[in-house]
Amino acid sequence: MRPRRIHWTLLAAVALTIFSGCARPAQERAVTVEVLATDGSVPSSRRLQTPPRQLAQLRPPRALARNQSVIAYVNGLPVPAAAGTRLFPGDLVQWLVLPEGAPTPPALVGAFPAPLLRGFGGKRLPVRLECAPPSGWACELVERRIAALGTPASRGLPGAVAAAASVRVVVGRWSVLASLRALGRLTEPPNRSGLPLRIGPRAIALYDAFGRQRRRLGPGSGVVAALIDTSRAEAPGEGYVLVVTGLDEDGVERAAKLLERRALRGAVAVAADRRRSLRLPLATGPLAGVGRARER
Repeated sequence: MRPRRIHWTLLAAVALTIFSGCARPAQERAVTVEVLATDGSVPSSRRLQTPPRQLAQLRPPRALARNQSVIAYVNGLPVPAAAGTRLFPGDLVQWLVLPEGAPTPPALVGAFPAPLLRGFGGKRLPVRLECAPPSGWACELVERRIAALGTPASRGLPGAVAAAASVRVVVGRWSVLASLRALGRLTEPPNRSGLPLRIGPRAIALYDAFGRQRRRLGPGSGVVAALIDTSRAEAPGEGYVLVVTGLDEDGVERAAKLLERRALRGAVAVAADRRRSLRLPLATGPLAGVGRARER
């Protein structure tokens, strides 16, 4: 099922893929700047041939309205834009432009697969796949998707203590995963979780960027979301968790099918039911425009 384009209040994300290394071609050392518009049009992009060393060397998108805020993410995690954050080869930088006062997402699924391939702060972490059940179709599909990235992943049960810091991909029915403390944010409203969704025992509520509920999905629905397990976050990225879950087996399988670049691109989270897939947060209508990111 091909993901449907959704107009949503996330005004823009600027994706910059940074490459370096003397042995690589010039185009691979360039910085690609991509601006995603709210009208579903094809993203505009350009390349900066000289990769910046610091995030502060990049000027964020210019919010033209007073009621907008710009948040910087590197490989899916929010970072202070003016704090001298260092950039490393292959990093993905995204500028999230939201209505002022809107909930701030703890992580972005739209950065996939950068968290798995590049890690955080120049350090690539092991990938750990946690499935319930371990032999389910959804788990096998997710494992194949991860393997296709060229990234080895260890296996374990959800919630099991890993021997070392890792990026976790957790797959399973919500009735099984709901007891995991690390995923507790998925049951909270957006003003507490920062996520544009809320999972209950029988339904998944979907929200716009202001935290207002817009849809409610029932049986057969699933989501892909990213969050931070603060109990494991001793260093940048160590608590990163990518969650693939659903209200039932059909929902988990639908969510697993979404674990690919095109379906997750430009989204905070993604949901799917029997009819369609939806990028989150959901649309509320256009706000004022956003300028293009530039190099200082």
